[in-house]
Amino acid sequence: MRTDRMRRGVGIVVVVSLLAAAAVTRAQIVDWLYDVEVVINERTAQARADAASEALGVALMRLTGLPEVPTVPSVAEALRHPDQYYVQYGFTEEQLDDERITRLRVRFAPNLLQRLVSEAGLPLWSANRPVLMIWAAVDGVDGVEILAADSLHPLAAALADHAKLRGLPIVLPAMDLDDEAAVSVDAVLGEVTAVLRDAAVRYGADGVLVLRVRGDETSRWRLAGRLALFDDERELAASRATVEEIAAAAVDPAVDALVARYAVRAGDRNVLALRVEGISEIGQYAALVQYLEQLDFVERVSVDRVEPHVLHVSLVTQTPWAQLKDLFDLDGRLVAMAAPFAPPESEIPMLWRDRTQ
Repeated sequence: MRTDRMRRGVGIVVVVSLLAAAAVTRAQIVDWLYDVEVVINERTAQARADAASEALGVALMRLTGLPEVPTVPSVAEALRHPDQYYVQYGFTEEQLDDERITRLRVRFAPNLLQRLVSEAGLPLWSANRPVLMIWAAVDGVDGVEILAADSLHPLAAALADHAKLRGLPIVLPAMDLDDEAAVSVDAVLGEVTAVLRDAAVRYGADGVLVLRVRGDETSRWRLAGRLALFDDERELAASRATVEEIAAAAVDPAVDALVARYAVRAGDRNVLALRVEGISEIGQYAALVQYLEQLDFVERVSVDRVEPHVLHVSLVTQTPWAQLKDLFDLDGRLVAMAAPFAPPESEIPMLWRDRTQ
């Protein structure tokens, strides 16, 4: 197994910082939230049902952002009948060392899972999510190196696996000539976040996670550091037996903070009227409506009136206005123009920014 390639314990120093406070965010639509793979021991109907139930639990974890999804009656019923929620399944094979691994790959229907989450009263974390850039300096046989996207170090795989489990898009640097010119090992070891933020821009990252990995004389993995997201800062400390557990201790605080800010809990539906400016051509009217309709925190979109360079629309949503504004700010395509913290009685002025601008 990959986790057996490095038996020595290590310590990790972590600093996490979101770039949202300093620049326009570049969140992305996560298109793999509803595609889940789980290990299956045999290809029987019962084994497939059990594995599909496990996969549904993973999809609900990603969709809600919760590390453990409460088994309320509707969720428990869904887990007993996962076939009612997926639209496709298949099997994959992989040879790992001396063991052949079979996995069940399941694709769930987004609308059915979103309805289940809403009916269960669970939070819904939009598929439009911040991207986290990871800079990790690790001890190697030739000294300290920065983990690259193609690294075989077990920590790289563990971070990627756990981030995917929690539904968080992450990226490791290519460590090509551009990265080597912009970022030194000393910058990562010294947690020089200003340099690392600048270097993360080319990857479209919204935040940076800085790791320092050092060997010690024990068999455990240790984490100590500081988490800084938005205006909140807190210390991180953990000691774990496996690389998978220490990767979870590094990733989970960032995910939990993002969920606290962006996940929407089911509530009263309300209608918000928007007056959207910045539309210079006919195609942008359609692009704006299409953009609003694909947002999973917007239930319905109605076009009220069309004027030259202005579109008047109404949104039906369970999302409070302050949180809705944060969600729009994620990709910066629809921006509030001096909008109040609470929705006014009249239309909310917004500015549409086309991707080509």
